[in-house]
Amino acid sequence: MRRRRQNSHGNRSLFADMTEAMVRAMEEGNASEIDLLQNFVMKCGFPELKQMASIYILCIQTGGNLPKAMMETSDAML
Repeated sequence: MRRRRQNSHGNRSLFADMTEAMVRAMEEGNASEIDLLQNFVMKCGFPELKQMASIYILCIQTGGNLPKAMMETSDAML
């Protein structure tokens, strides 16, 4: 049984619900990780997540160095 994700105050959050739905869809094989990530970013509306998702997707599609790209992107955002 999967533990339910909660925020720091113990309440359910939209973010927790969305990530839980993404994990469930990937486990069931209903959608690609790229489709799920794009949908997640659209619903969240956080520009930082959109940037990270774009770089992640680009690396997945082109065989880029994902760990390096994520580290450099997160460093640039800080």
